[in-house]
Amino acid sequence: MKIQSISLHPLHIPFKVRFRHSSADRSVTQSVMVIVESDRGYRGIGEGCPREYVTSENVESSMLFIEECEEKLRNQINSVGDLEQWVSEQEVDIDANPAAWCAVELAILDVLAKENSESVERTLGLPEVT
Repeated sequence: MKIQSISLHPLHIPFKVRFRHSSADRSVTQSVMVIVESDRGYRGIGEGCPREYVTSENVESSMLFIEECEEKLRNQINSVGDLEQWVSEQEVDIDANPAAWCAVELAILDVLAKENSESVERTLGLPEVT
């Protein structure tokens, strides 16, 4: 599999009811969606939830992180093994951007599984969910 493109989209889905807690007051989601497209036209989707008060991230910093690593991801990841290697080499950047990375990694795993017509669990060598 070859990654053709990686795109990030802010998700601002309105809640039916506004809610509050000690760290935030929200009426819409604060999430990012990543779409990874393969050279064969498969699309993987992942979501991350950057929170300033949890991960020290926001939508803008997530977008910047993904823009900065997109080319490396496209050129270096073609398999689960490549993904594992990339994660071990980029540990510091991933630890600084965990929600953004969550969205990217989920999208990559999703597209890898679709390329092989299997579940993400099978792609990772895990037991299937029943």
